[in-house]
Amino acid sequence: MTIEEHAIGRKIKSFISFDNCDISTICKIVEREGKWFGPAYLFCACSDHDRVPIDVMFSKIVDDEERSYIVASFTETSEIIALTRKVQEQSRMYEELEKHMINLVDKMNGLNKSKINDINKMKQEFSESVKEIQSLNIGGAKGDDTTK
Repeated sequence: MTIEEHAIGRKIKSFISFDNCDISTICKIVEREGKWFGPAYLFCACSDHDRVPIDVMFSKIVDDEERSYIVASFTETSEIIALTRKVQEQSRMYEELEKHMINLVDKMNGLNKSKINDINKMKQEFSESVKEIQSLNIGGAKGDDTTK
């Protein structure tokens, strides 16, 4: 038996429940406004779950003799809920990954600055060493050759 076969022709209060309202309140709203839309749960032995999440729409219909009826249509939302949870989990994972990436980039920038500072320090030390060596005048005459 499918959920549709389970529901068709039965009184809705025998297989649908609501978390935040009851069927009599919904019927009053439908009488007054002509419709009501919201979440509910379906109880069905043909389902894998105790309560199948659905979105249900109640509508007021008036026939040719001015008699009114309240009819309901519903859509199972368990797949939508599962997909929403997956999207939320992936979003959470993305945010966590983004934080780790930002930390990694900050560390890399810190390392780069440290290496640049080290290189600049070595250049300065090398330059000072070259100047010191040049000031010692080691290894050659000054351009005054007296042996001629």
